[in-house]
Amino acid sequence: RVTTCAMGNEASQRKAHSNKKTMNSSTHNSTHSLFPKWRYVVAASLIVVMVAHLVYDVIPSPRPHPARFPLEGVSDSLMEWYESGEYFNFHGSAIFYKHTLRPDSNLPTLVLIHGFPTSSLDWAVMWPDLMGQFQLIAFDMLGFGLSDKPADHLYTVMLQANLTVALLGHLHVTKYHILAHDLGVSVAQELIARASESGDASLQSVVFLNGGLFPALHRPLLAQLLLAHPIAGRFLSRYFVSKRVFSKSITAAFGPHIPPTQELLEDYYALILHKDGWRVITPLLGYMQERRDHNDRWVGSITCDEQERTCMPIFLINGPADPISGSHLFHHYMKHVPHAKGQLLAAAVGHFPPLQDSKGVLQAFKTFHSKLSL
Repeated sequence: RVTTCAMGNEASQRKAHSNKKTMNSSTHNSTHSLFPKWRYVVAASLIVVMVAHLVYDVIPSPRPHPARFPLEGVSDSLMEWYESGEYFNFHGSAIFYKHTLRPDSNLPTLVLIHGFPTSSLDWAVMWPDLMGQFQLIAFDMLGFGLSDKPADHLYTVMLQANLTVALLGHLHVTKYHILAHDLGVSVAQELIARASESGDASLQSVVFLNGGLFPALHRPLLAQLLLAHPIAGRFLSRYFVSKRVFSKSITAAFGPHIPPTQELLEDYYALILHKDGWRVITPLLGYMQERRDHNDRWVGSITCDEQERTCMPIFLINGPADPISGSHLFHHYMKHVPHAKGQLLAAAVGHFPPLQDSKGVLQAFKTFHSKLSL
């Protein structure tokens, strides 16, 4: 009986141990089944953050240029452009501009608005020919070219439109025309919308070059999409401003037929580095989302029906080989804008008509304005 009792106790202990082991295993499995996903997510996130910071710290930032000229290795054309300009203060930021305004001149005033990611230098080739017909104003928008590039700023099309109006006020301009390219196209659309709302007749006509007139037809380059991302763009901006990657991206926008000169690429690159402009590439690209947000307002500014109200005289000059806003945009414009007027340039011309076919742009532009004055 003692032996039987001992054997019973031993069996009971083995059963209790087995139950405890089963319970522990069950608890462990239950805990494991509840939490594996978030543990993996946290671990993966930590790895991504560590790698991102490592990349951000290891990849050297471009050597900053001084806040003022002279820049190193730029062309004589850029130096001459800079030396003939000046600055005005826009809410604490220095904005570069140049003009040919004269108090005794009866010529109309033309405002030239550049695109992304360049500067007013884009107008240098056409400047001498336009001077005979207009008083000219060109400027570098905030974040571009020789103007200030504050890193903690909210860059918007609305802001650049305000800047344009402020510069015109600074120069005491009351009537003006616009020639706009790329991002400048959106700025001009906003100014048309404001003029329509207020009844202000200061803006008298607008000529558009290649740009995102219709957000649904805009075909940004892969580099633009990546750099526009608020998180990825911060890290990729350093990679973008390697001279090789930057030059490749700009060349792609020019289209396959008429590439930019090496001198122009060097000037563009110097201006991106000037005042650490590479740091604001991502916030500047916010204009692509802004176009979608204000689609009705800005598309509506150019689809005015002249039978309903007085419309802004507009004209589109388009480089058809542009992969971003080329012939596909031009044909849509001609089909959907009431009483549309425009000129399609030679087949080889891409995203930068003022640089790729300045004579064609000038001819089309002057033809439009000669009819406008009749």
